[in-house]
Amino acid sequence: MTLSGHNLLSAMKERKLSKEQVGRILLAMKEKKMSQAGLAVLIGVRQQTIQKILAGKIGYSNQIMAIAHALDRSIDWIMGGAEKLPAATLVTILSWMDIVEYAACTELDRDKLEKNKEKVPVYKKGFEKCKALKINNSLMEPKFKPGDIIFVDLDKTPKDGSFVIAYKKGSSEAMLKKIDFDGGDAYLSSLDKDIPKIKVTDDINIFGVVVYKQPPGEDI
Repeated sequence: MTLSGHNLLSAMKERKLSKEQVGRILLAMKEKKMSQAGLAVLIGVRQQTIQKILAGKIGYSNQIMAIAHALDRSIDWIMGGAEKLPAATLVTILSWMDIVEYAACTELDRDKLEKNKEKVPVYKKGFEKCKALKINNSLMEPKFKPGDIIFVDLDKTPKDGSFVIAYKKGSSEAMLKKIDFDGGDAYLSSLDKDIPKIKVTDDINIFGVVVYKQPPGEDI
């Protein structure tokens, strides 16, 4: 059966995007270096509307043509036609302040915390248990620069020289540090030598180990 443009949009009215379709939109956004806020401005909606569409909370029929046009893609491509993309893992980008709350959450609350967060598609295997963070300062340059996205494995055990995400009990924000082992002790340090080392004691928690760094505009 062939659907007209009007009937196609009507059929899509209550449908929500699949993971593959979200991955296609995110890939096209990344290729154009376009943020959710930028896409929202181009199609004349609030950023929250884009967030809800990509999170599968609302249908997409009213915006899908505008989204496709803004991204220089066809609706057919977004819906899964033409070239097939490899299956993508959508990795949640947490804020540095999310980490402490996330670590203390139950699985159900973690799902709620992640629901409206920005996602980044990853086409390599092995990132299923990762979370992502955006570098927002120069404390760990030249290894990590502002704008880089780092992927953190929550199950990986740190080794001497690993870069880790850690937080101190009572703190509201996590930190990126290099961990070094000296005898029976462990220390967290910055690449900025003027910042003193922190000895790992009972009030320091290691959230996860950095396993990959993605510079702006790069796909993995």
